[in-house]
Amino acid sequence: MVVIGGGISGLSCASMLHRSGINVRVLDQGYRIGGRCTTRRTHEGEVVADLGAPCFGAVDPVFIEEIERWIGSGSCARWDGAGGAFVGVPTMDAIVDRMAQDVDVRSGCRVERVFRHDGAWVVEVERRDGARMTERCERIVLATHPREAARLIGEHSDTISSMLGSVETRCVWVLMMRINDPLEGLPAMVDAGEVGDDSEEIIARIIRDDHKPGRVCETDSSMLVIHAREDWSAANRELDRVEAQRVLTQHTRSLVSSMLGHDLDDQRIGDVQVHRWGSAHPVEGLPQQCETDDDASIVVCGDAFGWKGLSLGVQSAWLSGRAAAMRLIETTK
Repeated sequence: MVVIGGGISGLSCASMLHRSGINVRVLDQGYRIGGRCTTRRTHEGEVVADLGAPCFGAVDPVFIEEIERWIGSGSCARWDGAGGAFVGVPTMDAIVDRMAQDVDVRSGCRVERVFRHDGAWVVEVERRDGARMTERCERIVLATHPREAARLIGEHSDTISSMLGSVETRCVWVLMMRINDPLEGLPAMVDAGEVGDDSEEIIARIIRDDHKPGRVCETDSSMLVIHAREDWSAANRELDRVEAQRVLTQHTRSLVSSMLGHDLDDQRIGDVQVHRWGSAHPVEGLPQQCETDDDASIVVCGDAFGWKGLSLGVQSAWLSGRAAAMRLIETTK
């Protein structure tokens, strides 16, 4: 079995299938697995900051049980500075690394297309080094974002393609900023709407990435991750990256200066990087936790599934992957 997508949902599904004795391989196009739990690193492996979800909540009892296991393994902790939400330790991708243990996971593998041949699925893959390969399997799990899943399924399942086509996702511009100042007095997480600064029209929140559990807090610098507002990001989706970095840096500086009561001068601003999180949040998701086409041997899961009052993101993705695995296990007995 092949799972396409190495984020929370895909790894939740794959790890459960593996524990059930089902042979499974995960293909992910990124440099590293993680999805919304991605952590930016330098080529030398040095941690820069968490790019996606800064933390996550939990209300589902099954998911809470899993979190307790993550905490017991040392890969997760409660972040008191963010109202008791949870984070990966020492970085958010520690959670996906734990889920990927003992699972055959291959990053840097972009799936170009899938098609049926002699009663099986053929998955055509282009690796990061340019080499091409194919995988054959009886069933495939699509655990990537809806637009990509719809592209791959195409005419193989009109029902699922139509369903995925109705899911709209929004991007979020993310700024990572190292500041040569301990920024004493700046909270672990700042909701820009509560500050009353004009920058709240562009900035949604500021996260002190260096204050998360398991991080090394340097005495003379701070690492901030800034999420732009969804509406501003959507309106400026195609903005030049240099300009996006300039605008977000300017408004972050204004917001932080307003909170600290003194100007954050240019000399204190160190390394700055900008990233466009392409499919950060579904605008409106789907009520079911996963979707299947048994005739075509396709299962689709992801964080756009399971909209029943549960918080979206890590929790909905994990529950959706689990539901997909349970469906597959039931039908392979």
